[in-house]
Amino acid sequence: MGLPRPYTISIVQIYLLATPIFILLDLLLGVNLRVAFLQDHDIKVTYYGGALFAAVFAVLLPGYALLIGAIEGFINMASFAAVSWWHLIMEAGGSGQSAPPALLTDVASQINFLLTGTMLIVCYVGLRRLPRPWLECDRSAERD
Repeated sequence: MGLPRPYTISIVQIYLLATPIFILLDLLLGVNLRVAFLQDHDIKVTYYGGALFAAVFAVLLPGYALLIGAIEGFINMASFAAVSWWHLIMEAGGSGQSAPPALLTDVASQINFLLTGTMLIVCYVGLRRLPRPWLECDRSAERD
């Protein structure tokens, strides 16, 4: 049941299961690498809760780990883009300045971008390698 297990699933599961480590780094040491763009504590707790939920499902349904990882990564990247866009608008404030917001030049944000981007690429490649039976049906109809 579910999607077949390509080699990339274990990497995605490890990334998702590392969420508690990212939470501890954030709460105990103040090093926010997983969601560096989020400053509001309540929103971070909600995001981390969702990421833990995704990790549990990736373990319980390993055939869907690539899809779960891709969804989590997409939410992370979309949030990063939205917050960056918002900061760009707010910092420019109609003054005509086009300097990049501090959020984009922060090392933690760049690490977050690289981590999430890497996981999205891994998930994309893994999902592309899955068998697509609907394509085979279309090709067999063309041959007849």
